[in-house]
Amino acid sequence: MSQLLLAAEAARGHSINANATAQAAANATPADAARVTETAITALTKYIPTEVVTLYIASVSALPAIQEEWKSLRSDHLYFGFAMLTPILFVLIFFNQLAVDQKPYPTFRQWPWWRIFASTIAFCVWALAVPNNPFLETKTAGVLAGLGAAFVSMLLSIIGPIVERR
Repeated sequence: MSQLLLAAEAARGHSINANATAQAAANATPADAARVTETAITALTKYIPTEVVTLYIASVSALPAIQEEWKSLRSDHLYFGFAMLTPILFVLIFFNQLAVDQKPYPTFRQWPWWRIFASTIAFCVWALAVPNNPFLETKTAGVLAGLGAAFVSMLLSIIGPIVERR
């Protein structure tokens, strides 16, 4: 049984014992397994700003060509530029969605601060797992960055409901 499922059951107030766990596993349907897998994937990807990561990967790949015109542009400039772009883009998308849904704009204090922060952190750790990032040069460091990114993403997904609870 996954930790996500165990934690979900604990949150609902169910008592978990070995027999109940074995019985639940025996009675699990493929749909249950798919739901658990979907939950695990969602936990890993919830805060990753895929739009920014996609643009960052394209920019890192194009950097040698871009540097022919702008020789002073370095890979660390790209990294920090996209790190700063992440919260800006999040806020723009957030307000765009409010406008599309014709909902009132929140006050500054009502902004989704946790999600802004978490998506920025998620970008920063996932961008380190991209080949040719400006800070990690060895393959081993890249692999460790990927593992660290997965761990941080999971941690953000665990902390999110706690922080966002109202």
